[in-house]
Amino acid sequence: MKALIIIPVILLLMAGAVFFAGWIQLLLPAETYGVIFTKTGGLDNKVVYPGVFSWRWERLIPTNLTLYKYNLTTHKLESTFKATLPSAETYSSILPEKPDFSYEITLAAAFRIRPEKLAELTSEEKITPDNLEDFLKSRSHELVQKFTEIILKSPEGTQGETITASALTEKFEQNIPDFFPELEITDLAALNIKLPDMDLYSRARESYFRMMAAREASQAEIAARVMAEQEAHYLKQQREIENLELLRQYGELLSKYPILIKFLYLKYLEDGDELQIPELNIPESILGDSKQN
Repeated sequence: MKALIIIPVILLLMAGAVFFAGWIQLLLPAETYGVIFTKTGGLDNKVVYPGVFSWRWERLIPTNLTLYKYNLTTHKLESTFKATLPSAETYSSILPEKPDFSYEITLAAAFRIRPEKLAELTSEEKITPDNLEDFLKSRSHELVQKFTEIILKSPEGTQGETITASALTEKFEQNIPDFFPELEITDLAALNIKLPDMDLYSRARESYFRMMAAREASQAEIAARVMAEQEAHYLKQQREIENLELLRQYGELLSKYPILIKFLYLKYLEDGDELQIPELNIPESILGDSKQN
């Protein structure tokens, strides 16, 4: 009789032990969310919420289940972003006023990871409870950068004046789901906004490129003129070389046949000119033939 009572009790205790062993939510403190990884099934895409019943049989197998616990408390930041517009010094140098095209923005925010995105981030971004803080810091930096980018592209931020940030902040908040779908931002405020004059920057940039285009055109014209002069000089040298070569050939010919000198002289001797070449002994027969021609 006692055995009949003990056996159900033992079975009940064993069932209770099994039930509690697989009861995942008991392992999660308040504000802590879980992502399950099992050796038998890999990473689970379903997030375990605190206070929501979750039971997994995989935990009954020793060392099979790992529960990543993420304390998703609100992360606060106050960050200042300083930079200058691209090639700002170059464009500023061509203007008499030498305007400053730098900017500075201080942003304060409070945010946390959306619980439903935890499994996705764990899988794609390789987030673990150990590197969660580093991930939040990186997102803080990206948040300020994106906020700055939105302001610089906004029509309200093109005049280079100290402006109220409420409209810009509201505009940015509207786009947060597109830029940071994994974040839940509970507070956002721009504490300081110092912007350059974007219209002046655009005009300076256009003026710089016009100046560079004019300079390149001028350089191309000068280069063409120099090339033309070099070509003319080269042709002149070639003609001189050809003339010298021709004179050299004449010299060789006359050295080899000196009688040609006498013949050429007679050929261009006009009628009535007196022949006075004492050093030349020209046969009378040649003289007679030349005069007859």
